[in-house]
Amino acid sequence: MIQYSAMDEPPSSRAQRRLWLIASLVFVFLWSLPNLTFPIGRDQALYCVIGQGVLNGQRPYVDLWYNRPPTTFLIFLAIVKVFGNVMWSVGVVDILWLLCMSYFIFRFADRYMGPVAAALAVAVNTVWHCVAGYVHALVPSTFVIFFVAAGFLLVWKEGMWTKLRHVGAGIMLGAAFWATYNALVFLPVLLCLPYLDFSGIDEQPRRVRWTIEWREWLPRAAALAAGFAAAGIGMIIYLRLIGAWEAFREINFEVMPGYVRLPIERTEEYWLWAIKETEYVVGLLTLIVMLGALLVARKKRELHRIVPVLLAAALGFFAAAMQVRFHAYYFETSYPFFAMVWGYMGVKAVGSFRTLARDCQAKGWRVASPLVWVLFANVLAWFAVDFYLISEARIRLLRAWWRNHEVAYVTYPWPHSLEHLKGELGVTRYLRENSTPHDKVFIWGTQPVIYFLSDRRAPTRFISNLGLISPWGPRAWQEELIRDLKKSPPLFLVVVRKDAIPSVSYTSRDSEKFLEVFPELAAFIAGSYRPVKTIENFVIHRRQSGSSPHCRQY
Repeated sequence: MIQYSAMDEPPSSRAQRRLWLIASLVFVFLWSLPNLTFPIGRDQALYCVIGQGVLNGQRPYVDLWYNRPPTTFLIFLAIVKVFGNVMWSVGVVDILWLLCMSYFIFRFADRYMGPVAAALAVAVNTVWHCVAGYVHALVPSTFVIFFVAAGFLLVWKEGMWTKLRHVGAGIMLGAAFWATYNALVFLPVLLCLPYLDFSGIDEQPRRVRWTIEWREWLPRAAALAAGFAAAGIGMIIYLRLIGAWEAFREINFEVMPGYVRLPIERTEEYWLWAIKETEYVVGLLTLIVMLGALLVARKKRELHRIVPVLLAAALGFFAAAMQVRFHAYYFETSYPFFAMVWGYMGVKAVGSFRTLARDCQAKGWRVASPLVWVLFANVLAWFAVDFYLISEARIRLLRAWWRNHEVAYVTYPWPHSLEHLKGELGVTRYLRENSTPHDKVFIWGTQPVIYFLSDRRAPTRFISNLGLISPWGPRAWQEELIRDLKKSPPLFLVVVRKDAIPSVSYTSRDSEKFLEVFPELAAFIAGSYRPVKTIENFVIHRRQSGSSPHCRQY
């Protein structure tokens, strides 16, 4: 196994490295504490509803529609079990996730770059994740990078129980795979990266050396494969035992391939669009820093320190990009490695200013030497001002949340453009006041948070209508919805306005407008329900007394 010490300084002692790690984690905890104020986004709410439903005896995919592999809902099952139906549960677990992820980032970056760059990487990743907001909290990509990082730490260091640790790493990769299938691109990180010596990459001819005998590596690879297979077989057995395998197979292997193809088929100049989205999501400055790090490392003969991180970043980026769409939260698989590159460049920048100041002093330029540090302070201030303003706003929000949770959510200053937080909470309150937990409720929209917070069940598995209004969803699903509603008509039916997601549904119609091309549902609502209240973009309909929608003919 190859390990590298800190850059530009003698190898740090174990105590020094521990100090940097502790300081990093303290920063992470303090800066992420306002994540407690995160509302639950629509994706996270879907996972919460499924977790809650499974606890109540429902089956994923069969009784609760879900278009992703099962790892995520199993994690949210535990979250709901521990915290119940509260908004702040996602924020709490997101903080815990970020602390664990920061430990992994520090260990990975310290291995190649040293503790100073590792600490900076932790800080950068923390700021990025928290500023990105609640949409990035506990999404499947965060679980993928978490499990991959945990697997890497199991295999990268020599010690006892080598094969058992590789089995554990395989199980971790399996858990990541069942969060999103693209997690398999990280297989080289677990199988190869720990055994590659990059020290020769700065020499001529450049070379990378394999540090382990094949007869030692193959049993480890077999143990990792065994762990991965065990995770896969275990998940399949679980889905079969609960009777969800056929529904899972239909959604994930028959329907979703069409969903994946649509952006390529319907986006003009897809590859040009992909490049523009990459620049927007990753950020032009980060792309420049990535290129700059490669050039600096080449000049200073430190490619052996930066290339492993760049390779991991490339895999993380590929894992996100291969999903075809460029949603920002997909790139949680690459942000930690981008942050490490920023950490490397941060250390190099400080070193460059220090060298310049010393050169000026050696040449007798007494005025120039302090001016170098004035310039450095101005560069630092460029980042520090934004950091201060964001920190101050986050602290104010935390104080407001502490005084009154609901008011803080309603007035949340950075809502996603498609979220209607005030309306969602208003509808939740109305349903809790005007129905019982035994009454069924149906939301014709993409706001499952209402089900979760109101603790009301839907009479159908379609707790989000994205699969019903999108061209990739089969017509049979719409027919199934109508049968479900007629069989068990809900007391309240909520129609949502201004919730169109064209990048997913490929229609500019919101849920209300879509009723124009879904006459069966429009007739069901018109014939058996009457509007009783409008809250923001939510029209609440109540079933008319004496009506029997399931007996009507259309």
